[in-house]
Amino acid sequence: LVVSDAHTGYISLFDTNSFKIKSYFGGNGPTFHNLNMPYCAIFDGSNFIIVSTFQQRIIFGDKNFKFTKVISTESDWGYVKKEKINTQIYGPPGWNNQYIKIGGQEINLAEKIYLLGYGWLYHKDKLSLGFQLPSAPSIFNGYAYFTDAATFDNGYFIISPQSSQAFFLEKDKNYLFAFTIPTLVTNARLQIVIDRSNAEMLAFIVKNAPQRSTIWINIQEPNEYVTEFILWVNQVSDRPDLQVDYFHGQDLITAEAKGQEIWIVSPNIENQFYPSVRMGVYENNSKTWNQILEIYLNGKGEQIDGIHYSFQILIFDPIRFFCPLMDLPSYCQVSINPLDDRIFSYGWTIDRLP
Repeated sequence: LVVSDAHTGYISLFDTNSFKIKSYFGGNGPTFHNLNMPYCAIFDGSNFIIVSTFQQRIIFGDKNFKFTKVISTESDWGYVKKEKINTQIYGPPGWNNQYIKIGGQEINLAEKIYLLGYGWLYHKDKLSLGFQLPSAPSIFNGYAYFTDAATFDNGYFIISPQSSQAFFLEKDKNYLFAFTIPTLVTNARLQIVIDRSNAEMLAFIVKNAPQRSTIWINIQEPNEYVTEFILWVNQVSDRPDLQVDYFHGQDLITAEAKGQEIWIVSPNIENQFYPSVRMGVYENNSKTWNQILEIYLNGKGEQIDGIHYSFQILIFDPIRFFCPLMDLPSYCQVSINPLDDRIFSYGWTIDRLP
């Protein structure tokens, strides 16, 4: 009996009579010598056939667990062909229970030491801090989970089992990180503002909404905000009496005929910036939804609360200088100056239909 454990990457062989493990091999880990999330493994009597899903590889192995053939959607695992990149550079696994490689290769960035981790470079002294490695579509053709590295005189090769390419980090170029500091600070402020606004809006609803009233969230393409809103209000905050739904043009006459007060919660965003962390609601969508709602209400309703926070953006994005010369439609289609110092605003408006 062959059992594939995608989480650990191990392929285990069980005795079909006792169901005890006879042997195992594999394991998730860096480079093509290991597996990554093998969701399927079978034994056809003479060969193992393993699907290493996140590597986009199908691997054939003999009874001695030696890989004999590989079929891959990636045409070239180029970095492993260079003589300087070989199995000798990889030390023992050494992963702790946080998927950080303790005692392994150290990376020196801006005079700080980082350890290799599960898709991150972690600060050696403060393991909660670090840098997330690129993910698809980018330098890696896939997500950078388990990582390893090789050290050279002029830099480091950062390697992920998901990709046929290596990420080279050049030494003595750490000054480039200075350009990212304003963007990192701005995004940290963004997250604080979003979380504060969301929390205050939810607290106001829970505290002040009348019994058995109806709450419509003006997110007309429902996402996790709608789902979490319902869970938070009805279960976490113990207001199961509130009828929560996303706004999708409900029949207003029918809703009003029930005699229940209707509250409508609408997001408001001004001067969204890029690059930024993911937001649950985006400026263009929210403005479109608010215009639709305004037409729908046709002058009805009154605003009972508004929760908004703002701060000054400070982002330096030199790549935009090169947009006229590059074919990057998904990035350059947003018309923003390389230096963005506008005022960003985020919040919610709560309207009541009497």
